[in-house]
Amino acid sequence: MPDDVRVRISRVCVSALLAFVAGACGGDGGALEAESRLVIKLSSSRSATSLRMRADSPHFSASAACAAAPIIASLTLPACQGADTISDQEIDKASGMANEATLSRRIDDLAADSMLGRGPGQRGDTLTVAYLEREMARIGLSPASKNGFRQPVTLFRTRATGRASFRANGLTVALDTAAIVLAATAPGDFSTLDAPVVLVGFGIIAPEHDWDDYRHIDLRGKVALILDGEPGSVSRKRFGTRGYTSPHGNVILKARHALARGAAAVIFIRLGSDAVHRARRLRLQDQELTGDVPEITPESPITLHLASSAGELLAQAAGTTLSAWRVAANDASTGPRELPLRLDASIHTEARRFVSHNLVGVIRGSDPALRNECVVYLAHWDAYGIGPAVRGDSIYNGALDDAAGVSEMLHIAEVVRALPRAPRRTMVFVATTAEERGMRGAEAYAARPVCPLPRTALAIGMDWSWTWGLTDTLVSNGIGYSTVDSLAARVATRLGKTFAPGLGEYWLLSDHAALALRGVPAWFGGLDGEVTGKPKGWALRQLALTRTHGPDDDRKPTWDLSGAVFEVKFLAELGIRAAESATRPVWTVESEFKRASEAARGEATPPIRRRQDRRAWGRVHGFPPSMARSNDPTWRPHQCTWARDSRRCRTVSRVTLRDLDDISVHQLRNAGGRVLQGAAPRPERRAR
Repeated sequence: MPDDVRVRISRVCVSALLAFVAGACGGDGGALEAESRLVIKLSSSRSATSLRMRADSPHFSASAACAAAPIIASLTLPACQGADTISDQEIDKASGMANEATLSRRIDDLAADSMLGRGPGQRGDTLTVAYLEREMARIGLSPASKNGFRQPVTLFRTRATGRASFRANGLTVALDTAAIVLAATAPGDFSTLDAPVVLVGFGIIAPEHDWDDYRHIDLRGKVALILDGEPGSVSRKRFGTRGYTSPHGNVILKARHALARGAAAVIFIRLGSDAVHRARRLRLQDQELTGDVPEITPESPITLHLASSAGELLAQAAGTTLSAWRVAANDASTGPRELPLRLDASIHTEARRFVSHNLVGVIRGSDPALRNECVVYLAHWDAYGIGPAVRGDSIYNGALDDAAGVSEMLHIAEVVRALPRAPRRTMVFVATTAEERGMRGAEAYAARPVCPLPRTALAIGMDWSWTWGLTDTLVSNGIGYSTVDSLAARVATRLGKTFAPGLGEYWLLSDHAALALRGVPAWFGGLDGEVTGKPKGWALRQLALTRTHGPDDDRKPTWDLSGAVFEVKFLAELGIRAAESATRPVWTVESEFKRASEAARGEATPPIRRRQDRRAWGRVHGFPPSMARSNDPTWRPHQCTWARDSRRCRTVSRVTLRDLDDISVHQLRNAGGRVLQGAAPRPERRAR
């Protein structure tokens, strides 16, 4: 081998370069084979800077290579947009095949009365699984396993019976049994006697918003009493999303927090009308589905949902009012407190076991170094099957929720198949079962994924396609948590759309949440806003009139699928870009998603100072100050002092990022090190 080995930088060689650095840093990425001398010259297309590393140099060491890792990454990333990348023109040509007729045909097939509402465990389950198998094979997807496209999902149809009573100062609190829902969360018999009740406010832990309702309390042997909703201060801080609440208002997260602190039982005081509460009883107590895989959001075997009327009676028995509890819960200085209430409860949950299926098809990645990483699309095929008749109709067709989403996903697979070559990372398409009953199919996929979750680059959730025509706006419901937003914003802009915040309360309401809560960066969003050619407010009125989870959710002749076709093009390009990129999306703010990602990767990363986090977030996502919560949205960490481990790595390198896009302190940290120091904001604005 010559003394100087010059390597032309392209996306093909980036993984090898980073593998070399990983090997020097003691990682498992392997190392480049070399003879006695090794010189790598890295040339950036944006600067004349070059870096030489000589294996025989007295200054070369593993620590030096370790410290140079972010320099290698930052210099190669801009140069890695080489000719071997799938081009915009190639993506546009492949996306050109997306059409309304194909989407319409599959929606009509899946939402037809002949599919009997696609209820898991019903006759419609068998029909739907067979149909999706045929469609995946026709598209040319490869089965995910040697057993074919089907991934078995064991489910239990459960029904809970029992009793629950409260005592205040030794006296029984009389509550209407119709106001108490006993959730059938786990098969078996469970009871608790004379358990003290602890009010934990809204039951929220949101480190990104400086909110913790638990304050490290130990709830072993006690009952967590949790109010519906969230504090106003958290709602106002939700990264500019225009929804009514943040994702933290979701009861599945609240249940997980309570159980993690040892709660013997969990009680939710719910909002909503009597009709809403009756529907909740039917779904949670009389007709629930559970699975056999460990859930990322487990619930207590004794979980009660109380109507607001019952919550008011409990508060009065404790010497106060429900409104006073809510006022106190909005005060950050109010911590959990034990109430003069005791709970006696016994629940018997009977269960009938059956097996449903996810359908999993793949397009194997073309890059040998990256094909063991995945981009995953998820859309649920299930609806509510045959249910109580409404105006003579008992088939709950699930056309919008989610035959349309499954149809979009299959069409995206066709777009990817039409590319001149497969993307570098493997593309996975999962049609899940039992999403409507707690994302059971997604939980099963997360337990047996095609790629291990630490090697899953992106999860894309697809639910409620846009069926009302074209708009000029595309939204992210999980805005502000990861660099997925910066990637999505670039794609949306290229396709001529304005990128905007979505509805934060929807962020965790579909299958992607099962992966996001395990640390996989995720996307959930689509078209929104005013419809082209329609009066202002028309789309909002259509949404208000839309009903799902009932017989009314059937295919409407008034649907305009031009918006759904655009979503196919957008989501296809989003996944292709993520599959092609030399780097993967990362979580960018301290949150349970980011903590889960670090735990999955075995990292123990100390948090960056909050002010620095917010500024980095504003720069990475490129949003205006009102959305970025930053004094200067163009701020970038243009100088960061970095070292992998200050105890082992004595060489501390300074990397300049002034001329590079989409590099944040979080990305440097996730490259294998931790940020030790940041510099001041860049004063000038970047030219657009």
